[in-house]
Order: sequence, then C-alpha cells, then structure tokens
Amino acid sequence: MNPPGNLGEVVWGVSPPLDRQPYVPILSPGPGRTITGVILSDALVGVFTHWYDGRTVPCYHGPGGVCALCQWAPRRWKGYVALLWNGTPRQGMAEITLDAVRGCPRLADKDVSLRGLRLVLQRKGRVPNGPVTATVSPSPFQIESLPVPFTVQDALLRIWSGNEWVASAARSAAREGGQA
Repeated sequence: MNPPGNLGEVVWGVSPPLDRQPYVPILSPGPGRTITGVILSDALVGVFTHWYDGRTVPCYHGPGGVCALCQWAPRRWKGYVALLWNGTPRQGMAEITLDAVRGCPRLADKDVSLRGLRLVLQRKGRVPNGPVTATVSPSPFQIESLPVPFTVQDALLRIWSGNEWVASAARSAAREGGQA
C-alpha cells in the first residue's frame, strides 16, 4: 500500500526520544481472573468514562461543558492507581470500578495514603463485564523501598490522547447527534 500523495522525504538520523515516558498498561482482571500488586499512588484518581466502540474512553467536556458522548452513551466512573504488578518490577495502572470501591471503601478514603498497600482485584464469573471486587491489606514492602510512582493522569492522557480516534469519535458523535 502506497502512502497517499507526496509526503516528502524520510527523516533519517533522528535521535531516540529518550525523554518520552514509557507506555503504562491499564490492568483490569479478565473473567475469573485476579490482579495483585502493591499500590504506588497515594490516592485513587477518579474519572468519568464512556464505553464506546469496544473500549473505555474519557468523558470530555467540550464547548459549553457538554460531553458529546454523554448525549447517548452512559457515563461510568472508574478509578485508577499506579501499581507494582504481581511482585515484579513492572508497573501498570489498576482500573477499579465503582462497585469495587463500594465494597472496599478504604480505596476512597482521602485521609489515608494507599501507597504500599497490597491490592487484589478479582472479576467474578465468566463474562468480561462481570463484577469486580477489591481488597487492600498491608504489604511486606517498606514504603521507602517502593519506586516513585508515575503520574496516573499523565499515563491515561498518553493512552487516550495518543488515540486520535477518541477525539474524532467525540467530534463525530457531536456532528451526528449521538449516532455512532
């Protein structure tokens, strides 16, 4: 497949973008699965989202404070924390549902730091959208020995804004009156 039109010359000799932040995966347990790790964040980061085109996308407040997707797609709250995944040096963002937080209110307690707690997320049943439960407990790690957490909001923005289709979907929904 040839690129459309004349795109010009290839830019060779470019140095690697070492200042670019690494990709951080969003961790959500699959059907009958469990995700375990140590929380690196001090607090849960909450955001309203929509399920659109087979994936979670953020609720964007556009002109006049109105989100085009809110016109026709249900809004859901999700919470995220930086996580040291399954006792490995790999980091990810644990995605936590509203029902999971209701079952584990300590996750939403703004007076207590979550950093250093062990998090277990488990999806019940055999369906991808089955209920998720969350538990937190002390971990054997000293807080001082844990890596500095990445900024959850920045990591989410890299995922969401790195996908132009998210923004174009919102624009299309606004133009089409919510018909996707």
